[in-house]
Amino acid sequence: MQRGVLSAKTHWQPVKKALVPEPLIWQGDILQGVKMAVVLFNRICTVGGTAMKANLRIAMAMLAGIAIGAIAVQGLHAQGAKLKAYSISESEVLDASALAAYLPAARKAIEAAHGRPLRTAAGRVVQIEGGPAPKSVGIVEWDSLDEAVAFYKSKAWGDLAPQRDKAVKVAQRFAVEVEK
Repeated sequence: MQRGVLSAKTHWQPVKKALVPEPLIWQGDILQGVKMAVVLFNRICTVGGTAMKANLRIAMAMLAGIAIGAIAVQGLHAQGAKLKAYSISESEVLDASALAAYLPAARKAIEAAHGRPLRTAAGRVVQIEGGPAPKSVGIVEWDSLDEAVAFYKSKAWGDLAPQRDKAVKVAQRFAVEVEK
């Protein structure tokens, strides 16, 4: 049984210790590199005899199983993933000092329910199309539409109603789920 290295011309040269490819300096396109890899793989399978073939087959089967398992797990994870949602509140500020007291409490309640306020309540709103732009817009990111709806129906949100009513007049509030 002779061991050797694969040259750029795809023939074997004897080596004492191991089956080692020459430096991988393949000039040309990727297809030529793939051909070299196939030739090397075929040589490894035939040089070692039947024991080498059996071990290589087992290793290749294990690698294929791992790859298929990883793809299946990723697919199952993607199926169970819920789509993110955003709640949008259009409002008009009634009392700036009441709003200054209300916003930290509202943000704390939203964060406790795993919402992420985007801190747009005091940001500029510019009308681009359609009717007039609202005076103020609040946007909150949620992990799912169900979480958003559950929060706005919760006791924590209801308890903030007296402060909210003094601070802002809500024109409308809605939640939207992102597309798949």
